[in-house]
Amino acid sequence: MRTVKKLLASSLCLALIVPPAAWAAPSGGKVVGGKAQINQTGTTTINQSSNRSIINWNAFDIGQNEAVIHTMPSSDSAGLYRVIGGGGASQIEGLLQSNGNIFLVNPAGIIIHDGARVETGGFLATTADIDNQDFMQGNYLFNKPGQAGAAIVNMGSISVRDSGFAALVAPPGSQRRHHCRQARQGSPGIHREFQARCLWG
Repeated sequence: MRTVKKLLASSLCLALIVPPAAWAAPSGGKVVGGKAQINQTGTTTINQSSNRSIINWNAFDIGQNEAVIHTMPSSDSAGLYRVIGGGGASQIEGLLQSNGNIFLVNPAGIIIHDGARVETGGFLATTADIDNQDFMQGNYLFNKPGQAGAAIVNMGSISVRDSGFAALVAPPGSQRRHHCRQARQGSPGIHREFQARCLWG
């Protein structure tokens, strides 16, 4: 991973952020697609042996001193994290790291805080969900809108490989006022720059 860019959400998004709390590690993880093992003795580690995997989480938060390390067979492999517990937006303050592609879905939104680090082959954070079968077949159709008013906010650091992708997407249909979306610029093999913007829905 050679490209590290600081991604800052605009002030329009800051009103969505709640005061800091003692967020812990992800909880209630269950593998529902592919093959992967979750170990939460200290750092949360996920060892994936299939090309794709799906993990449903009751909550997916990473505290300031916490880390989630997901090892996949290759940089082309993918893992879907789906939050189903209904406990509100995911709060990412620590480290999310993987050699493959991470797709993080929370219909209530995702907040990547100042000081948080996402270091993956590719990264998508979205409020929209996807059918398990579509994901396992590589059809990335995130066509199930999240909650109205939910948003994706990034104030941290996201690093992906040069041929990877980074996207923060909250579909217009899930917004009451505004949503944040992450746009990619550049061509394969060239250092990529990502420009955050807030859009009115």
